[in-house]
Amino acid sequence: MEDLTARLMRERRNLIGFLTLLTGDRSVADDLFQETCLDALRLQSRFEDGTNFGAWVRSIARIRALRHRRAQGKSHLALSPDVLEALSATWEEVAPVERQTDRETALSACMEELQPHHREVLVRRYTHRESLQTLAEHLDRSVDAVKMLTSRLRKRLRLCIELKLTEQEIEVSA
Repeated sequence: MEDLTARLMRERRNLIGFLTLLTGDRSVADDLFQETCLDALRLQSRFEDGTNFGAWVRSIARIRALRHRRAQGKSHLALSPDVLEALSATWEEVAPVERQTDRETALSACMEELQPHHREVLVRRYTHRESLQTLAEHLDRSVDAVKMLTSRLRKRLRLCIELKLTEQEIEVSA
C-alpha cells in the first residue's frame, strides 16, 4: 500500500474544503484536518487497499466534524446531521478540482497575511454571504463604512495576488 501520509497530503486540499463546508470555519477545518490525519494513521489497518481512499478519509473527517459540533453546541454548525450525511454522500460530485491554481494559491497566502479581523470581515461577507447591513451591525459600523472597508480589503488582496503572481513568474523564468 502507498504511504498513508502521502495519500493524506494529496487529499489535504479536498479534506480542508470538505471540513470548511461542514464547519463554516477555515481555522476549525485546519484543526479538524490534523485530527483526521491522526485518526487515519491510527485506523489505517481498517482501510482496504483498492477502495476509495478519499471517501474513507472523508468519513473520518465527517465524524470529527460531528464531534466538534456536539462539543461546541448546535449554533456552531448550521448543518443538521442529515445534511452532513447528504453532503458526504455527494461530495465526489461537488468537490472542487484537486489542483489549486496559481491565483488560488496566491489568494490563500494573501488572506493569511491579513489581520484576523479583516480576514473575518471578508469571510463573513463573501463566504457566508452576510449582507452589508448584518455585517455593519456585527462590527458596530455604518453600512457605508463596511462597504468602504470591504472595497479596500479587496483592493489590497488584488494587489497582493498580482505581486505574488509576478514574483512567481520571475522565479520560473530565472
